[in-house]
Amino acid sequence: METRATECRTMQLLRELQTNKLDTSSKIIYAPRQQDDIYAGIMPELPLDKLPEDILHHVYSLMPLKDAARAACVSHGFLRCWRRYPILVLNSKTIGLAKRKLSLYAEDVPLYEPALKVDDMESYAISKIDHIINNHSGIGVKVFKLQLFACPNIDAAVLDKWFVHVIKAGIKELSLEMSLCKKRTEYNFPCSILSSKAGGGTIQSLFLSSCSFHPTVALGCNISLTSLHLYEVHISGEEIGQFLSNSFALERLVISDCNDIIQFKVPCLMQQLKYLQVTKCEMLEVISIDAPKLSSFIYGDVGIQISLGDPLQVKDIRLMGYNQPNTVCFARTELPSIMPNVESLIVSSTDEMISTPMVPIKFLHLKLLEIYLAELLAFPPNYDFFSLVSFLDGSPALETFILHVKQRCERRDSILDGEHTNLRQILHPRHANLQNVTITGFNSTKSMIELTSHILENAPSLKCITLDTANFYDKNLLTMGECLPMRKGGILEARKAFDAAKRYIAGKVPAHVEYKFLEPCRKCHIGY
Repeated sequence: METRATECRTMQLLRELQTNKLDTSSKIIYAPRQQDDIYAGIMPELPLDKLPEDILHHVYSLMPLKDAARAACVSHGFLRCWRRYPILVLNSKTIGLAKRKLSLYAEDVPLYEPALKVDDMESYAISKIDHIINNHSGIGVKVFKLQLFACPNIDAAVLDKWFVHVIKAGIKELSLEMSLCKKRTEYNFPCSILSSKAGGGTIQSLFLSSCSFHPTVALGCNISLTSLHLYEVHISGEEIGQFLSNSFALERLVISDCNDIIQFKVPCLMQQLKYLQVTKCEMLEVISIDAPKLSSFIYGDVGIQISLGDPLQVKDIRLMGYNQPNTVCFARTELPSIMPNVESLIVSSTDEMISTPMVPIKFLHLKLLEIYLAELLAFPPNYDFFSLVSFLDGSPALETFILHVKQRCERRDSILDGEHTNLRQILHPRHANLQNVTITGFNSTKSMIELTSHILENAPSLKCITLDTANFYDKNLLTMGECLPMRKGGILEARKAFDAAKRYIAGKVPAHVEYKFLEPCRKCHIGY
Protein backbone atom coordinates (compact mmCIF):
# COMPACT_ATOMS: atom_id res chain seq x y z
CA MET A 1 0.00 0.00 0.00
CA GLU A 2 1.26 3.46 -0.85
CA THR A 3 0.03 4.91 2.46
CA ARG A 4 1.98 2.33 4.45
CA ALA A 5 5.13 2.88 2.39
CA THR A 6 4.76 6.62 2.93
CA GLU A 7 4.41 6.14 6.68
CA CYS A 8 7.50 3.94 6.78
CA ARG A 9 9.51 6.55 4.92
CA THR A 10 8.25 9.21 7.32
CA MET A 11 9.35 7.23 10.35
CA GLN A 12 12.76 6.80 8.74
CA LEU A 13 12.98 10.57 8.39
CA LEU A 14 11.99 10.97 12.02
CA ARG A 15 14.85 8.74 13.11
CA GLU A 16 17.25 10.75 10.95
CA LEU A 17 15.94 13.98 12.43
CA GLN A 18 16.38 12.69 15.99
CA THR A 19 19.99 11.69 15.21
CA ASN A 20 20.68 15.04 13.47
CA LYS A 21 21.31 13.36 10.11
CA LEU A 22 18.43 14.96 8.24
CA ASP A 23 18.98 18.12 6.22
CA THR A 24 15.90 20.09 7.24
CA SER A 25 16.40 22.61 4.44
CA SER A 26 15.46 20.03 1.80
CA LYS A 27 12.06 18.66 0.87
CA ILE A 28 10.90 15.13 0.31
CA ILE A 29 10.53 14.72 -3.43
CA TYR A 30 9.60 11.09 -3.82
CA ALA A 31 9.10 8.14 -1.48
CA PRO A 32 9.57 4.90 -3.43
CA ARG A 33 7.08 2.10 -3.02
CA GLN A 34 8.46 -0.98 -1.36
CA GLN A 35 7.33 -4.59 -1.04
CA ASP A 36 5.36 -5.57 2.09
CA ASP A 37 8.06 -8.00 3.29
CA ILE A 38 10.68 -5.24 3.07
CA TYR A 39 9.06 -2.35 4.88
CA ALA A 40 7.36 -4.62 7.44
CA GLY A 41 10.79 -5.30 8.86
CA ILE A 42 11.73 -1.62 9.26
CA MET A 43 8.42 -0.33 10.62
CA PRO A 44 9.22 1.08 14.08
CA GLU A 45 7.24 0.27 17.17
CA LEU A 46 6.84 3.90 18.26
CA PRO A 47 3.24 5.12 17.56
CA LEU A 48 3.05 8.38 15.64
CA ASP A 49 0.67 9.87 18.19
CA LYS A 50 3.41 9.60 20.85
CA LEU A 51 5.92 11.72 18.94
CA PRO A 52 6.62 15.31 20.03
CA GLU A 53 4.20 17.63 18.24
CA ASP A 54 6.86 19.96 16.85
CA ILE A 55 8.87 17.10 15.30
CA LEU A 56 5.76 15.56 13.77
CA HIS A 57 4.67 18.87 12.24
CA HIS A 58 8.13 19.59 10.87
CA VAL A 59 8.52 16.24 9.11
CA TYR A 60 4.94 16.36 7.86
CA SER A 61 5.55 19.77 6.31
CA LEU A 62 8.34 18.25 4.18
CA MET A 63 6.04 15.69 2.58
CA PRO A 64 4.51 16.21 -0.89
CA LEU A 65 0.82 17.09 -0.91
CA LYS A 66 -0.41 13.65 -2.03
CA ASP A 67 1.71 11.80 0.51
CA ALA A 68 0.59 14.18 3.23
CA ALA A 69 -3.07 13.54 2.37
CA ARG A 70 -2.55 9.76 2.35
CA ALA A 71 -0.77 9.84 5.68
CA ALA A 72 -3.59 11.88 7.18
CA CYS A 73 -6.01 9.10 6.22
CA VAL A 74 -4.15 6.42 8.20
CA SER A 75 -2.88 8.30 11.24
CA HIS A 76 -4.62 10.51 13.79
CA GLY A 77 -1.30 12.23 14.42
CA PHE A 78 -0.95 13.15 10.76
CA LEU A 79 -4.62 14.11 10.61
CA ARG A 80 -3.88 16.81 13.18
CA CYS A 81 -0.88 17.88 11.11
CA TRP A 82 -2.99 18.09 7.94
CA ARG A 83 -5.04 20.85 9.48
CA ARG A 84 -1.85 22.93 9.52
CA TYR A 85 -0.19 21.65 6.33
CA PRO A 86 1.79 24.62 4.91
CA ILE A 87 1.79 24.10 1.11
CA LEU A 88 -1.56 23.87 -0.70
CA VAL A 89 -1.08 23.55 -4.47
CA LEU A 90 -4.46 22.59 -5.89
CA ASN A 91 -4.76 21.78 -9.59
CA SER A 92 -6.00 19.02 -11.91
CA LYS A 93 -3.01 16.85 -11.10
CA THR A 94 -3.02 17.08 -7.33
CA ILE A 95 -6.79 16.49 -6.99
CA GLY A 96 -6.73 13.45 -9.28
CA LEU A 97 -8.13 14.73 -12.58
CA ALA A 98 -4.86 14.45 -14.49
CA LYS A 99 -4.15 10.78 -15.13
CA ARG A 100 -0.67 11.01 -16.52
CA LYS A 101 1.86 13.45 -17.93
CA LEU A 102 1.96 14.04 -21.67
CA SER A 103 3.49 17.24 -22.94
CA LEU A 104 5.89 18.68 -25.48
CA TYR A 105 7.04 21.43 -23.16
CA ALA A 106 6.95 19.79 -19.73
CA GLU A 107 3.46 21.05 -18.91
CA ASP A 108 0.73 18.91 -17.47
CA VAL A 109 -2.00 17.98 -19.96
CA PRO A 110 -5.01 16.57 -18.08
CA LEU A 111 -6.28 13.27 -19.46
CA TYR A 112 -9.66 12.57 -17.88
CA GLU A 113 -11.75 9.49 -17.42
CA PRO A 114 -13.87 9.03 -20.56
CA ALA A 115 -17.03 8.83 -18.46
CA LEU A 116 -16.56 12.33 -17.05
CA LYS A 117 -18.13 15.16 -19.03
CA VAL A 118 -16.83 18.73 -18.87
CA ASP A 119 -19.48 19.85 -16.38
CA ASP A 120 -18.89 16.75 -14.27
CA MET A 121 -15.16 17.42 -14.21
CA GLU A 122 -15.73 20.98 -13.04
CA SER A 123 -18.16 19.87 -10.33
CA TYR A 124 -15.72 17.20 -9.21
CA ALA A 125 -12.81 19.63 -9.09
CA ILE A 126 -14.71 22.28 -7.12
CA SER A 127 -16.09 19.69 -4.71
CA LYS A 128 -12.67 18.11 -4.14
CA ILE A 129 -10.92 21.43 -3.55
CA ASP A 130 -13.71 22.60 -1.27
CA HIS A 131 -13.39 19.40 0.76
CA ILE A 132 -9.62 19.83 1.09
CA ILE A 133 -9.86 23.46 2.19
CA ASN A 134 -12.71 22.79 4.67
CA ASN A 135 -10.64 20.05 6.32
CA HIS A 136 -7.77 22.48 6.78
CA SER A 137 -7.81 24.89 9.69
CA GLY A 138 -6.45 27.67 7.49
CA ILE A 139 -3.65 28.17 10.02
CA GLY A 140 -0.04 27.63 9.04
CA VAL A 141 -0.43 27.90 5.25
CA LYS A 142 2.71 29.33 3.67
CA VAL A 143 1.90 28.67 0.00
CA PHE A 144 -1.59 28.70 -1.54
CA LYS A 145 -1.84 28.07 -5.30
CA LEU A 146 -5.11 27.63 -7.17
CA GLN A 147 -4.75 26.52 -10.78
CA LEU A 148 -8.38 26.33 -11.87
CA PHE A 149 -8.14 25.57 -15.59
CA ALA A 150 -10.68 22.76 -15.14
CA CYS A 151 -13.17 25.20 -13.57
CA PRO A 152 -14.11 27.80 -16.22
CA ASN A 153 -17.49 28.54 -14.63
CA ILE A 154 -16.58 28.63 -10.96
CA ASP A 155 -18.68 31.00 -8.88
CA ALA A 156 -16.99 34.06 -7.38
CA ALA A 157 -18.56 33.37 -3.97
CA VAL A 158 -16.79 30.02 -3.82
CA LEU A 159 -13.40 31.60 -4.51
CA ASP A 160 -14.01 34.33 -1.97
CA LYS A 161 -14.86 31.72 0.67
CA TRP A 162 -11.66 29.76 -0.03
CA PHE A 163 -9.48 32.86 0.22
CA VAL A 164 -11.07 34.01 3.48
CA HIS A 165 -10.54 30.54 4.97
CA VAL A 166 -6.90 30.15 3.96
CA ILE A 167 -5.39 33.65 3.94
CA LYS A 168 -3.99 34.13 7.42
CA ALA A 169 -0.97 35.90 8.87
CA GLY A 170 2.17 34.01 7.90
CA ILE A 171 1.25 33.17 4.31
CA LYS A 172 4.13 33.89 1.93
CA GLU A 173 2.94 32.96 -1.57
CA LEU A 174 -0.48 33.35 -3.23
CA SER A 175 -1.33 32.32 -6.78
CA LEU A 176 -4.60 32.31 -8.73
CA GLU A 177 -4.61 30.99 -12.29
CA MET A 178 -7.97 30.77 -14.04
CA SER A 179 -9.12 29.84 -17.51
CA LEU A 180 -10.60 32.45 -19.83
CA CYS A 181 -14.33 31.89 -20.17
CA LYS A 182 -16.64 34.27 -22.03
CA LYS A 183 -19.69 32.79 -20.33
CA ARG A 184 -18.44 33.47 -16.81
CA THR A 185 -18.52 36.92 -15.25
CA GLU A 186 -14.95 38.02 -14.77
CA TYR A 187 -13.73 37.38 -11.27
CA ASN A 188 -12.89 40.52 -9.32
CA PHE A 189 -10.02 39.58 -7.05
CA PRO A 190 -10.84 40.70 -3.48
CA CYS A 191 -8.09 43.16 -2.57
CA SER A 192 -9.26 43.14 1.03
CA ILE A 193 -7.61 39.74 1.64
CA LEU A 194 -4.23 41.38 0.99
CA SER A 195 -4.62 43.62 4.02
CA SER A 196 -2.82 43.00 7.28
CA LYS A 197 -6.14 42.73 9.07
CA ALA A 198 -7.20 39.82 6.85
CA GLY A 199 -3.80 38.14 7.11
CA GLY A 200 -2.39 38.99 3.69
CA GLY A 201 0.15 41.44 5.06
CA THR A 202 2.89 38.77 5.01
CA ILE A 203 2.53 37.82 1.32
CA GLN A 204 5.84 38.00 -0.55
CA SER A 205 4.82 36.55 -3.94
CA LEU A 206 1.54 37.27 -5.76
CA PHE A 207 0.52 35.70 -9.10
CA LEU A 208 -2.83 36.60 -10.69
CA SER A 209 -4.15 35.36 -14.03
CA SER A 210 -7.40 35.98 -15.97
CA CYS A 211 -9.21 38.16 -13.45
CA SER A 212 -9.71 41.80 -12.47
CA PHE A 213 -7.49 43.48 -9.89
CA HIS A 214 -8.40 46.98 -8.74
CA PRO A 215 -6.43 48.05 -5.66
CA THR A 216 -7.56 51.47 -4.44
CA VAL A 217 -5.55 51.98 -1.24
CA ALA A 218 -2.24 50.79 0.18
CA LEU A 219 -2.57 47.18 1.30
CA GLY A 220 -0.73 45.26 3.97
CA CYS A 221 1.11 43.12 1.43
CA ASN A 222 2.77 46.18 -0.08
CA ILE A 223 5.35 46.11 2.68
CA SER A 224 6.36 42.46 2.25
CA LEU A 225 5.75 41.86 -1.47
CA THR A 226 8.92 40.95 -3.39
CA SER A 227 7.41 39.35 -6.53
CA LEU A 228 4.33 40.34 -8.55
CA HIS A 229 3.12 38.60 -11.73
CA LEU A 230 0.00 39.78 -13.58
CA TYR A 231 -1.14 37.82 -16.64
CA GLU A 232 -4.30 38.73 -18.58
CA VAL A 233 -5.41 40.88 -15.66
CA HIS A 234 -7.73 43.86 -16.02
CA ILE A 235 -6.00 46.71 -14.23
CA SER A 236 -5.44 50.30 -15.31
CA GLY A 237 -2.11 52.08 -15.53
CA GLU A 238 -3.09 54.38 -12.67
CA GLU A 239 -4.02 51.43 -10.45
CA ILE A 240 -0.82 49.49 -11.05
CA GLY A 241 1.26 52.65 -10.59
CA GLN A 242 -0.42 53.48 -7.29
CA PHE A 243 -0.11 49.89 -6.06
CA LEU A 244 3.61 49.75 -6.88
CA SER A 245 4.29 53.13 -5.33
CA ASN A 246 3.77 51.49 -1.93
CA SER A 247 5.61 48.23 -2.75
CA PHE A 248 9.04 49.24 -1.55
CA ALA A 249 10.42 45.68 -1.24
CA LEU A 250 9.45 44.54 -4.76
CA GLU A 251 12.32 42.83 -6.60
CA ARG A 252 10.58 41.10 -9.52
CA LEU A 253 7.69 42.42 -11.66
CA VAL A 254 6.06 40.67 -14.63
CA ILE A 255 3.14 42.24 -16.53
CA SER A 256 1.85 40.34 -19.57
CA ASP A 257 -1.29 40.62 -21.73
CA CYS A 258 -2.76 43.36 -19.57
CA ASN A 259 -4.50 45.38 -22.27
CA ASP A 260 -6.08 48.07 -20.09
CA ILE A 261 -2.73 49.69 -19.36
CA ILE A 262 -1.90 52.67 -21.58
CA GLN A 263 0.71 54.42 -19.48
CA PHE A 264 2.71 52.44 -16.94
CA LYS A 265 4.21 55.02 -14.61
CA VAL A 266 5.44 54.49 -11.07
CA PRO A 267 5.58 57.83 -9.24
CA CYS A 268 8.20 56.78 -6.65
CA LEU A 269 11.62 55.18 -6.55
CA MET A 270 11.58 51.36 -6.89
CA GLN A 271 14.66 50.86 -4.77
CA GLN A 272 14.78 47.03 -4.79
CA LEU A 273 13.46 46.19 -8.27
CA LYS A 274 15.93 44.02 -10.19
CA TYR A 275 13.79 42.24 -12.83
CA LEU A 276 11.11 43.87 -15.01
CA GLN A 277 9.09 42.22 -17.79
CA VAL A 278 6.35 44.04 -19.69
CA THR A 279 5.08 42.14 -22.75
CA LYS A 280 2.01 41.82 -24.99
CA CYS A 281 0.18 44.81 -23.51
CA GLU A 282 -1.49 45.95 -26.72
CA MET A 283 -2.49 49.46 -25.61
CA LEU A 284 0.73 50.31 -23.79
CA GLU A 285 2.47 53.50 -24.92
CA VAL A 286 4.74 54.53 -22.06
CA ILE A 287 6.91 52.76 -19.47
CA SER A 288 8.30 55.15 -16.88
CA ILE A 289 9.93 53.68 -13.79
CA ASP A 290 12.95 54.69 -11.73
CA ALA A 291 14.67 51.53 -10.49
CA PRO A 292 18.37 52.07 -9.69
CA LYS A 293 19.05 48.34 -9.13
CA LEU A 294 17.26 47.11 -12.27
CA SER A 295 19.51 44.66 -14.08
CA SER A 296 17.11 42.60 -16.26
CA PHE A 297 14.51 44.16 -18.55
CA ILE A 298 12.21 42.29 -20.95
CA TYR A 299 9.73 44.15 -23.13
CA GLY A 300 7.71 43.37 -26.18
CA ASP A 301 7.09 46.35 -28.45
CA VAL A 302 9.72 48.60 -30.00
CA GLY A 303 7.38 51.58 -30.26
CA ILE A 304 6.99 52.03 -26.51
CA GLN A 305 8.45 55.17 -24.93
CA ILE A 306 10.80 53.94 -22.21
CA SER A 307 12.26 55.74 -19.21
CA LEU A 308 14.11 53.64 -16.60
CA GLY A 309 15.69 56.31 -14.46
CA ASP A 310 19.36 55.35 -14.67
CA PRO A 311 19.65 53.09 -17.75
CA LEU A 312 23.33 52.47 -17.01
CA GLN A 313 22.32 49.85 -14.44
CA VAL A 314 20.53 47.56 -16.91
CA LYS A 315 22.82 44.66 -17.86
CA ASP A 316 20.40 42.06 -19.26
CA ILE A 317 17.80 42.90 -21.94
CA ARG A 318 15.35 40.73 -23.83
CA LEU A 319 13.42 42.46 -26.61
CA MET A 320 10.39 40.52 -27.88
CA GLY A 321 8.99 41.81 -31.17
CA TYR A 322 5.39 40.67 -30.86
CA ASN A 323 3.37 43.33 -32.64
CA GLN A 324 5.81 45.46 -34.63
CA PRO A 325 8.28 44.60 -37.41
CA ASN A 326 12.03 45.13 -37.61
CA THR A 327 12.82 44.47 -33.96
CA VAL A 328 16.38 43.41 -34.77
CA CYS A 329 17.01 46.63 -36.67
CA PHE A 330 15.62 48.64 -33.74
CA ALA A 331 17.87 46.79 -31.29
CA ARG A 332 20.97 47.65 -33.31
CA THR A 333 20.19 51.29 -34.06
CA GLU A 334 18.42 52.46 -30.88
CA LEU A 335 19.30 50.28 -27.90
CA PRO A 336 22.97 51.29 -27.57
CA SER A 337 21.91 54.84 -26.75
CA ILE A 338 18.97 53.81 -24.54
CA MET A 339 20.83 51.17 -22.47
CA PRO A 340 24.55 51.51 -23.22
CA ASN A 341 25.85 49.17 -20.50
CA VAL A 342 23.95 46.06 -21.55
CA GLU A 343 26.02 42.85 -21.27
CA SER A 344 23.45 40.27 -22.40
CA LEU A 345 20.97 40.94 -25.23
CA ILE A 346 18.29 38.59 -26.60
CA VAL A 347 16.23 39.84 -29.54
CA SER A 348 13.24 38.05 -31.07
CA SER A 349 11.57 39.12 -34.32
CA THR A 350 8.67 37.60 -36.23
CA ASP A 351 8.73 40.07 -39.09
CA GLU A 352 12.14 41.44 -40.06
CA MET A 353 11.50 43.28 -43.32
CA ILE A 354 14.71 45.28 -43.66
CA SER A 355 18.40 44.50 -43.28
CA THR A 356 20.34 45.57 -40.22
CA PRO A 357 22.28 48.74 -41.07
CA MET A 358 25.89 49.54 -40.19
CA VAL A 359 25.86 52.36 -37.63
CA PRO A 360 28.71 53.96 -35.64
CA ILE A 361 27.16 53.63 -32.18
CA LYS A 362 28.37 50.54 -30.26
CA PHE A 363 27.48 48.11 -27.46
CA LEU A 364 30.75 48.56 -25.58
CA HIS A 365 29.99 45.97 -22.87
CA LEU A 366 27.91 43.38 -24.73
CA LYS A 367 29.23 39.83 -24.18
CA LEU A 368 26.25 37.65 -25.14
CA LEU A 369 24.04 38.23 -28.21
CA GLU A 370 21.16 35.89 -29.09
CA ILE A 371 18.84 36.58 -32.03
CA TYR A 372 15.62 34.74 -32.95
CA LEU A 373 14.25 35.16 -36.47
CA ALA A 374 10.87 33.48 -36.93
CA GLU A 375 9.09 33.29 -40.26
CA LEU A 376 5.35 33.73 -40.27
CA LEU A 377 4.90 33.76 -44.03
CA ALA A 378 4.37 30.67 -46.13
CA PHE A 379 7.58 31.49 -47.99
CA PRO A 380 10.55 32.98 -46.12
CA PRO A 381 11.55 36.56 -46.91
CA ASN A 382 14.92 37.24 -48.48
CA TYR A 383 16.46 38.53 -45.28
CA ASP A 384 20.11 39.49 -45.53
CA PHE A 385 21.76 37.48 -42.74
CA PHE A 386 25.10 39.04 -43.65
CA SER A 387 23.78 42.37 -42.37
CA LEU A 388 24.02 40.96 -38.82
CA VAL A 389 27.75 41.68 -39.09
CA SER A 390 26.65 45.13 -37.91
CA PHE A 391 26.10 43.66 -34.43
CA LEU A 392 29.50 41.98 -34.43
CA ASP A 393 31.18 45.17 -35.59
CA GLY A 394 29.35 47.21 -32.95
CA SER A 395 30.13 44.83 -30.05
CA PRO A 396 33.89 44.79 -29.44
CA ALA A 397 33.56 42.78 -26.20
CA LEU A 398 31.24 40.13 -27.66
CA GLU A 399 32.16 36.57 -26.64
CA THR A 400 29.09 34.51 -27.61
CA PHE A 401 26.86 34.91 -30.68
CA ILE A 402 23.78 32.72 -31.15
CA LEU A 403 21.42 32.94 -34.13
CA HIS A 404 18.16 30.99 -34.37
CA VAL A 405 16.28 30.87 -37.68
CA LYS A 406 12.94 29.15 -37.95
CA GLN A 407 12.64 27.78 -41.46
CA ARG A 408 9.77 25.72 -42.81
CA CYS A 409 10.40 25.72 -46.53
CA GLU A 410 13.15 25.20 -49.04
CA ARG A 411 14.94 28.49 -49.67
CA ARG A 412 14.54 30.20 -53.01
CA ASP A 413 17.81 32.10 -52.74
CA SER A 414 20.19 29.17 -52.18
CA ILE A 415 23.86 29.74 -52.99
CA LEU A 416 23.71 26.42 -54.86
CA ASP A 417 21.12 27.78 -57.30
CA GLY A 418 23.18 29.86 -59.69
CA GLU A 419 26.72 31.10 -60.16
CA HIS A 420 27.63 32.66 -56.83
CA THR A 421 31.39 32.89 -56.77
CA ASN A 422 32.26 36.10 -54.95
CA LEU A 423 31.32 36.36 -51.27
CA ARG A 424 30.95 39.82 -49.77
CA GLN A 425 33.59 41.02 -47.34
CA ILE A 426 33.80 43.98 -44.97
CA LEU A 427 37.09 45.55 -43.99
CA HIS A 428 37.06 46.55 -40.34
CA PRO A 429 38.72 45.64 -37.02
CA ARG A 430 38.56 41.94 -36.21
CA HIS A 431 36.17 40.47 -33.62
CA ALA A 432 38.94 39.85 -31.15
CA ASN A 433 36.89 38.44 -28.25
CA LEU A 434 34.37 36.26 -30.10
CA GLN A 435 34.82 32.67 -28.87
CA ASN A 436 31.56 30.73 -29.39
CA VAL A 437 29.11 30.86 -32.31
CA THR A 438 25.94 28.80 -32.77
CA ILE A 439 23.51 29.02 -35.69
CA THR A 440 20.34 26.93 -35.64
CA GLY A 441 18.20 26.77 -38.73
CA PHE A 442 21.41 27.08 -40.73
CA ASN A 443 20.51 27.26 -44.43
CA SER A 444 22.07 27.50 -47.88
CA THR A 445 21.31 31.15 -48.63
CA LYS A 446 24.22 33.18 -49.95
CA SER A 447 23.89 35.72 -47.13
CA MET A 448 24.02 32.95 -44.48
CA ILE A 449 27.18 31.50 -46.05
CA GLU A 450 28.68 35.00 -46.19
CA LEU A 451 27.94 35.61 -42.50
CA THR A 452 29.50 32.30 -41.47
CA SER A 453 32.56 32.82 -43.66
CA HIS A 454 33.03 36.32 -42.28
CA ILE A 455 33.03 35.01 -38.70
CA LEU A 456 35.58 32.30 -39.48
CA GLU A 457 37.90 34.79 -41.17
CA ASN A 458 37.60 37.60 -38.59
CA ALA A 459 37.40 35.94 -35.16
CA PRO A 460 40.95 34.97 -34.14
CA SER A 461 39.84 33.86 -30.63
CA LEU A 462 37.08 31.58 -31.91
CA LYS A 463 36.98 28.25 -30.06
CA CYS A 464 33.81 26.57 -31.31
CA ILE A 465 31.28 27.07 -34.12
CA THR A 466 28.10 24.98 -34.35
CA LEU A 467 25.92 24.93 -37.46
CA ASP A 468 22.60 23.19 -36.83
CA THR A 469 20.26 22.63 -39.79
CA ALA A 470 17.18 21.89 -37.65
CA ASN A 471 14.99 24.51 -36.05
CA PHE A 472 15.93 25.52 -32.52
CA TYR A 473 12.88 23.87 -30.93
CA ASP A 474 13.05 20.80 -33.17
CA LYS A 475 16.00 19.27 -31.37
CA ASN A 476 16.79 17.87 -27.93
CA LEU A 477 13.33 17.99 -26.37
CA LEU A 478 14.23 16.08 -23.28
CA THR A 479 10.65 15.49 -22.16
CA MET A 480 9.91 13.67 -25.40
CA GLY A 481 13.24 11.99 -25.99
CA GLU A 482 12.99 12.72 -29.69
CA CYS A 483 12.81 15.60 -32.16
CA LEU A 484 9.67 17.29 -33.36
CA PRO A 485 8.94 16.57 -37.03
CA MET A 486 10.22 18.95 -39.69
CA ARG A 487 8.31 19.81 -42.84
CA LYS A 488 9.49 18.34 -46.10
CA GLY A 489 10.68 21.73 -47.34
CA GLY A 490 12.77 22.20 -44.20
CA ILE A 491 14.38 18.78 -44.65
CA LEU A 492 15.21 19.51 -48.29
CA GLU A 493 16.75 22.82 -47.25
CA ALA A 494 18.84 21.03 -44.62
CA ARG A 495 20.27 18.83 -47.35
CA LYS A 496 21.19 21.92 -49.36
CA ALA A 497 22.73 23.51 -46.27
CA PHE A 498 24.95 20.45 -45.83
CA ASP A 499 26.18 20.69 -49.41
CA ALA A 500 26.74 24.46 -49.11
CA ALA A 501 28.68 24.10 -45.87
CA LYS A 502 30.83 21.37 -47.34
CA ARG A 503 31.65 23.52 -50.37
CA TYR A 504 32.06 26.99 -48.82
CA ILE A 505 32.58 26.60 -45.03
CA ALA A 506 34.45 23.45 -44.03
CA GLY A 507 37.70 24.45 -45.72
CA LYS A 508 37.79 27.80 -43.89
CA VAL A 509 37.60 26.42 -40.35
CA PRO A 510 40.96 27.02 -38.59
CA ALA A 511 42.66 23.99 -37.06
CA HIS A 512 42.23 25.27 -33.48
CA VAL A 513 38.43 25.76 -33.86
CA GLU A 514 35.99 22.99 -32.94
CA TYR A 515 33.56 22.62 -35.86
CA LYS A 516 30.16 20.99 -35.37
CA PHE A 517 27.72 20.47 -38.23
CA LEU A 518 24.40 18.99 -37.13
CA GLU A 519 21.98 17.43 -39.59
CA PRO A 520 18.32 16.72 -38.79
CA CYS A 521 17.91 13.56 -36.73
CA ARG A 522 17.78 10.64 -39.16
CA LYS A 523 15.75 8.59 -36.70
CA CYS A 524 12.97 11.15 -36.34
CA HIS A 525 13.06 12.80 -39.77
CA ILE A 526 12.59 9.68 -41.84
CA GLY A 527 11.92 11.68 -44.98
CA TYR A 528 15.45 13.10 -44.96
